[in-house]
Amino acid sequence: MVVEEGREFGLHLNDDLYLRVVEDIWAEDWPELMELDVSFTPADIYPLVAKRCITELRKMQTNADLNDTDPTTIWQHLS
Repeated sequence: MVVEEGREFGLHLNDDLYLRVVEDIWAEDWPELMELDVSFTPADIYPLVAKRCITELRKMQTNADLNDTDPTTIWQHLS
């Protein structure tokens, strides 16, 4: 996740994050989603993704706290 310049890490990032995640899901997985033998309403997906993103933001904060580092830099070595 990229935190834009001038923004601090926190759960408030979810306001933008979950919308980006949903956009990525549609862009990357649209063909597979259309092949599922399950019906769903795209609008129903937004709250589920928002909840999952909050969980991940909390994990990032916890990992950063445990490693005494900034949550925006803890995974830099992976990229």
